[in-house]
Amino acid sequence: MGRRVGTATGAGLRAARLSRSTSPPNPASQSLAVAITLVDQLPATLALLDPAGREVLHREIATPGPGDYTIVFDGLPTLRPGLYFLRLSQGIRSKSRRIAVVH
Repeated sequence: MGRRVGTATGAGLRAARLSRSTSPPNPASQSLAVAITLVDQLPATLALLDPAGREVLHREIATPGPGDYTIVFDGLPTLRPGLYFLRLSQGIRSKSRRIAVVH
């Protein structure tokens, strides 16, 4: 489960960005806040994948437009501790980052 926090700001960015959030830090234990930048009005997805590439958490992002957003995943306590991959996809763009989950 995730929730969108924040508002759209800025426009004209060239590529979708996935940046590490400052709260909470990586590794994460209870929830994960992910700062992203979307470049257009296309829908986007944010997925957390296990090391085998299976999707364990998924969030559809219906955006009102380009800008900076923070997406929060609250379901981390249900996951096993370990390394996961966070993947942001929008249109043909895709970015990934490693995330550690600890309890």
